[in-house]
Amino acid sequence: MRATIILIVLSYLGFLTGCANNERYYSNVYEGLKTKAANDRPIPEPGSAERSMTYPEYDSERKKLLDHKVSP
Repeated sequence: MRATIILIVLSYLGFLTGCANNERYYSNVYEGLKTKAANDRPIPEPGSAERSMTYPEYDSERKKLLDHKVSP
């Protein structure tokens, strides 16, 4: 019985991710990984210049690099 419920829940979650907007999905994955990395690392000292990019900043930087790589 428990295995059946788990399979139903996993199937439902798989269906929902298939219906998700790809950009929103990638944004959430990026933000989740950024949060996990921030939790895994020690807290930087106040006044540190270290700052992580937001997803829109990351996406624009990624597109610039891809355009540069494609264009000779």
